[in-house]
Amino acid sequence: MVDEGIGGQGSTTTRERPPAPDAWVARSLYNRGVVLGRLGRTDDELRAYEEVVRRFATSSDSEVLEAVAMALCNKGVALDRLGRHEAATRAYDEVLRRFAGVTEVALLRWVATALYDRGYALGRQGRHEEEIAAYRELAGWETKGDPVLEDWAARAHYAWGVRLGNLGRLQEEVAVYDELVGRFGASTRPTVAVWVAAALYNRALALGRLGRAEEEIATCDQLLERFRETVDPQVLVWAMRGLLRKGLALGSLGRHREELAAYEEVLRRLDAAVEPALLEVVAMALLDRGIRLGALGRIEEQLESYREVVRRFGDRAEPGLRGWVAAALYDRGVALAQAGRREEEIAAYEEVARRCSDESDLDLAEWAARAGVNRAIALGEMGRREEEIAAYEEVIRRFGALRRPVIEELVARAAYNRAVRLGDLGRPEDEAAAYEEVLRRFRPQRPWNGLRSAARSPSWASLRRLWLRLRRRWA
Repeated sequence: MVDEGIGGQGSTTTRERPPAPDAWVARSLYNRGVVLGRLGRTDDELRAYEEVVRRFATSSDSEVLEAVAMALCNKGVALDRLGRHEAATRAYDEVLRRFAGVTEVALLRWVATALYDRGYALGRQGRHEEEIAAYRELAGWETKGDPVLEDWAARAHYAWGVRLGNLGRLQEEVAVYDELVGRFGASTRPTVAVWVAAALYNRALALGRLGRAEEEIATCDQLLERFRETVDPQVLVWAMRGLLRKGLALGSLGRHREELAAYEEVLRRLDAAVEPALLEVVAMALLDRGIRLGALGRIEEQLESYREVVRRFGDRAEPGLRGWVAAALYDRGVALAQAGRREEEIAAYEEVARRCSDESDLDLAEWAARAGVNRAIALGEMGRREEEIAAYEEVIRRFGALRRPVIEELVARAAYNRAVRLGDLGRPEDEAAAYEEVLRRFRPQRPWNGLRSAARSPSWASLRRLWLRLRRRWA
């Protein structure tokens, strides 16, 4: 939502003449809708926007018409927030229909907003070809030197590329990013530079997915060279992610010394960073460094890298940083298991559970569930079978009601492993009841072959530690 006169998505321009009375009324109705939305009174918010349109849609005053366009755009946003994506699309379509052919920059900004948001709403409905068409149309706009229109065109290019990538159309994705960089790569406007940097980063990711590691590295170098002097945190975060990506690509080629040097360069360049997004990159560099050190058999250095994550960010309240601390502790547990240091392994998993006690944050809850399952497995491997069973029961109790596919799989794994272990302890009645509990909790939604009745777990629920996959995509 955008208040009248507030910069951002399609902000208004400075006027040389005072607004007419109708403009003040239209603006007041519009801002009333914004305030009602902030108060959670969405129905009243929508009525306010509709009143702007009803009263002023036939006005010939461009300032009044701007309020109409703003109201329709915010109506679409409110409807999308309610999950009414088709109705949101119709609101954006009304903007495009009412203001087709306008030339005033202030109105064009809102038409651009509607076209972009229309693409987003279509994507939410799974109508991806129409979504792509909306982004493609906006990406091709002439921006008339206007910074807001230039931002929308660059943003649309980026969203177009991301959608292609999500559909697995990687060659097309790369071509769209090339078009974005070719058109806007020399821009000095910070809002546009962000999209150029993000496009180069995602271009590298796409090339990596295509198995073209050398080109991936070259794209990361292009990103780093283009923004080597930047101090803008929003741009710098993409450049540093690019440096991380370069390290991962070097690692995939077996160039491990250069890989580790890339991670160290991230840590050096962000040593004084304070922005949470940049601190997350620092945490990721430490984790990736730890993973590589562990793969090289340098276990103590690996563990120290994980300890540094906890030391530097363990007291931070930001959800993203809390997640990386949990990842470091979890991976520390896995590394300790490899080293045969079982008590320390269990302590690491217990600290994950302690730090991720808020089940309302599903990202943190997932880490706690992973750690809980691994803790149970470790206890079983130490011969502490009753504690192992109790640990599985704790996973089921804590996370059994949460609805996220990964967490549900972890709960299913815990329930199945609990049944397996009860059978191993010679408690067939309890084992049978435990399998019944698995079937009750995870009754299939469509026909399938059912769970195996043998006292050995299938491949998806085996008595093995869960290994962490740290790699993530920003898009």
